[in-house]
Amino acid sequence: MLSDAPPAYQATPQATRTPPKLDALPSHLLLRILAHLALPDLVLALRPASRTLYVHAMSLARMQALPLWHDEMRAAAAARGGGGAPLGSGPPSTDPLGAAAAAPTYTAPTPTSAHPSSPLTARTRELAVLDQFLVALSSSLARLGASALLFTSEDDALRLVPGEKRADLWNLLQPRARCEDLLAASLAAARASSAAAGGAVGRDEAGAVRGEDVRVELKAREARALLPFRSAAGGRETWKGVASVARDSREPLEAVAERLSYELQRAAVQRWSDGLSRWYEARAQ
Repeated sequence: MLSDAPPAYQATPQATRTPPKLDALPSHLLLRILAHLALPDLVLALRPASRTLYVHAMSLARMQALPLWHDEMRAAAAARGGGGAPLGSGPPSTDPLGAAAAAPTYTAPTPTSAHPSSPLTARTRELAVLDQFLVALSSSLARLGASALLFTSEDDALRLVPGEKRADLWNLLQPRARCEDLLAASLAAARASSAAAGGAVGRDEAGAVRGEDVRVELKAREARALLPFRSAAGGRETWKGVASVARDSREPLEAVAERLSYELQRAAVQRWSDGLSRWYEARAQ
């Protein structure tokens, strides 16, 4: 009789393996995969699935729709020149992806693998208007795509976008956002020049006007720059105009932004921040 019994059977535990995920792929591979999707799928379908997928999909959608965006910009400028949107008939100015120069950056989380100059990291105020255009276009394309007999082209999809929405987009939202981006870039360049000169020109950088704080109000014959202030009662935020310039209906937005920047750099205001919010106060003369 054997004294040593054989050891009990023990199954070898299998190593746990995390299933691969599509949004874990490098950006360049993910973009190549998503490039096979139609515009409505890129804009409307992926947002609930994954934020990473949606960010990459929107970068592709913006690049796809950019030629049509420029066509609509030229058409809107021609319409203004022919009779008159209230904001004038100046030449079209647009750069929603911030590709022309050092466009201002408005903080938003982006994939760390993206190159700083890629569409994945572009963040201008005009970009938000481009995204509104994409949503309206994609919704119309989705409705047209529901019937193969109705669907013909993106031009047909644009006809389904309400006229008042298109008028607001091209005659109000886009010019204002573009002017704010140009103004922010001009103020940033002025701060950089002042810092290079040792602060001898203008105010110290901490209290200077920041482009990300400014709102622009465009009217037919006037452009105003507004900044956030704190009201005396309760410290609630209120927006006040601190600089204004006259404008001609044919004047380009670049010239308007430069003149507003000049006035803001000399405005008698001081910037304050408590880490959570920022506001301005009148500066003693």
